[in-house]
Amino acid sequence: PQTTAELQTAVDMWIDDNETALATYGEINTWDVSLITTMSDIFMNKTAFNDDLSSWNVSNVTNMSRMFNGATQFNQNLSDWIVSDVTDMNQIFRNASNFNQDLSGWNVSNVTDMHNMFDWATSFNQDLSGWVVAGVTNMDNMFVGASNFNSNISGWNVSGVTSMSHMFSDASSFNQVLSGWDVSNVTNMRRMFWHAQSFDQDLGAWDVSNVTDMWGMVSMQEGQPTAFTGQGLENW
Repeated sequence: PQTTAELQTAVDMWIDDNETALATYGEINTWDVSLITTMSDIFMNKTAFNDDLSSWNVSNVTNMSRMFNGATQFNQNLSDWIVSDVTDMNQIFRNASNFNQDLSGWNVSNVTDMHNMFDWATSFNQDLSGWVVAGVTNMDNMFVGASNFNSNISGWNVSGVTSMSHMFSDASSFNQVLSGWDVSNVTNMRRMFWHAQSFDQDLGAWDVSNVTDMWGMVSMQEGQPTAFTGQGLENW
């Protein structure tokens, strides 16, 4: 496959008529996808798909938005993928509820959009501490519903991010130090820690002077247990 359309056709055939796909294209992990720049939606809602893609050359891809969105069985090694040209990863693992693979080596330094990236990726809990996210502007819903996620991301440079609404909503395990984050450019923190029942960190050093929406930032459902004590908020 040399274009996005050709790849989508091949993937659809691989899932719907595997015998014909094998005869036409060969094993999916051997496909030459090196010319393709857009892989958005390729495996979207392919709920049974869980084949090895580790050998794919994705070095020319710039758009991976929604690539595995709703691929609920997918859990394969992508650690060797070269993603340094990708600018858009929004919703890439949204609802990929089985996915829990090492992405620590990914070079995401050119990505600007990570909204809904791990949205309800309920199994995911991997080391992202080394990610360079300085170019990202949108982290809305990034870990919403990622109920296992509790990785140390304290060193992230989020100074370019303007919106973090629902970023950790329903991320029920998350409780990591974020005190060093530069959130001075963020305008939207709506429901940022909504239902994040384990979270209890000091946010007193945050510069929230540009935030215009904090509605429900740390709200819980009635009767829902919460660890949050509000330490440091008196400094806001």
